[in-house]
Amino acid sequence: MRELIFKLSLSDERLQDYKCPEGSKDFTLIDSPGAFLLNFMALFRHFGLKESVKTFLKSFMGNRVFYYLSVEGSVAACGTLAIGFCRFYSVSDRDVVIGSVWTEEKLRGRNLATRSIRHAIHAMYLKGYETFYIDTQVTNKPMLRAIEKLGFGEAIDAYES
Repeated sequence: MRELIFKLSLSDERLQDYKCPEGSKDFTLIDSPGAFLLNFMALFRHFGLKESVKTFLKSFMGNRVFYYLSVEGSVAACGTLAIGFCRFYSVSDRDVVIGSVWTEEKLRGRNLATRSIRHAIHAMYLKGYETFYIDTQVTNKPMLRAIEKLGFGEAIDAYES
């Protein structure tokens, strides 16, 4: 399957486009074992024990981040971030690759994936990261729309998966 690669370089001038509402409590970034433990019950309820443990172990790696957006106390959209690596193309040590993004089926079409990615970009920018990559299959129209809304622009490259 053909995958398109998109790149976003964020600057202070563009940060306003990614700023999240003040007091937004529906977004959670899990970038450490401590953050995982604080959010264990929400993850356990949604993913079960096996996937929750996998997320916990990845949180020790330092270059993996998990995020989620909740609606009415439940995980509605979530995704992963890889810092400084991608299995499919080259990135630098300070680049963030936005990995798999998932939205609860009954909540799709409500811009939750776009919103969760926007929150993740903002949170990572505040941690000092400025370059973001995302890739998706050419047939994934909802994600292509989200990528466009997020301001990534045209695809910079492609690969076969």
